[in-house]
Amino acid sequence: RHKSPLSQVASQHRLVVIMAPGVLRCFAAATMATCAVRAPCQKSGNLHVMKLDGPGNETTEVIALFGGKGVDWKETRRRKHKVKKKVAFFSGPLLYNVGDNEWARPDLVQEGTELAPQGRWKSESATFNDAHELAVFGGCTTTETEGVLNDLWVFSGGCCPTVGGWRKISQSNPPTPRRGHLVAATDTHLIVIGGKTSEVMPDGSHGPGECITDVWATPLDGLSGPDPITWTQRASFPAPCRWGSTGDVMVRPDGSQVVALFGGRHLTPGFVLHSTAGNAYQYFGDLWFYDPVADTWTQAHPEGTVPVNQDHQGATVANGELYIFGGRIQEEQTETADLGELWSYSIATNSWTRHADGPCPRFMPSMTSAQVGNEEAVFIIGGGHLPGA
Repeated sequence: RHKSPLSQVASQHRLVVIMAPGVLRCFAAATMATCAVRAPCQKSGNLHVMKLDGPGNETTEVIALFGGKGVDWKETRRRKHKVKKKVAFFSGPLLYNVGDNEWARPDLVQEGTELAPQGRWKSESATFNDAHELAVFGGCTTTETEGVLNDLWVFSGGCCPTVGGWRKISQSNPPTPRRGHLVAATDTHLIVIGGKTSEVMPDGSHGPGECITDVWATPLDGLSGPDPITWTQRASFPAPCRWGSTGDVMVRPDGSQVVALFGGRHLTPGFVLHSTAGNAYQYFGDLWFYDPVADTWTQAHPEGTVPVNQDHQGATVANGELYIFGGRIQEEQTETADLGELWSYSIATNSWTRHADGPCPRFMPSMTSAQVGNEEAVFIIGGGHLPGA
């Protein structure tokens, strides 16, 4: 007689699978309503493919979801056919098995004084060691920037049953606490780029946050040892400062690796945070490459049609191309404020291709790519849909 609000939103939080080059498929059994372990309704989580070692040298590939800000459905209270939401910052990871079409929460084994990272959003992460380990750096434990972090954690797991453990990495000179940054792992280094840090005003209050362009790198070998790692500051991002950029590691035709960085936004001086004035924020649609070996930045100038200026889109590399999905183009919360477009950039042809639009416009989606049968697929989950996301 009265349809549950929880059942109404359940279908909006599926794990969406887009088979490259752009045919949409959904794993309906991965919705909140059908899984014993459910992925949270969240935005700005981190999504990666990981490998879990099992008995007999067997390896299982899973998709790991960490962090994000959203609703903790376990804490809801139904009253007069309404769902009372409790905003939460998530930790994790939750692991999705593509073959079994199931989510699992690994049993965590404590490897240090702390069991796991505290819940956060706008963290960034990358897998390394042939996707057997996940490194998470920074993020934020508050809605605004006063809760920014600069801790570094590494997760590794096994199956079956599904288990895992976090270890907190000791750092001798960590980068500034930040959120909305970019983290990438090349074959040899973990790299942190830009973002936004906290800002304390003269009266002691917290300001809108300070945009930063610094770049840091540390060897991946150091993440496996007991000694504190050392970060090295590299060439800063040369373009106007921004946060909410996304990207991934790409391989050039000559075989060299670069970190691709796309989009982002910046608050125009003189405007207050979250101002809906048309010129309060500057959104970006340029694409940059950072070469960690040469320690140089290069701007791409693609041929043909390109995506609109945007921030907080999802991004991943599939079939050697950079895929982006969703994003936001304005601060005012209207139905046209976020995007549902799927694009891919080819570094070989220096061009963008627009594919079929996704199932629902959103910003801050979680996104990765994985092999499904003989095809490589782009996986998308979560995000916020305006107005009122």
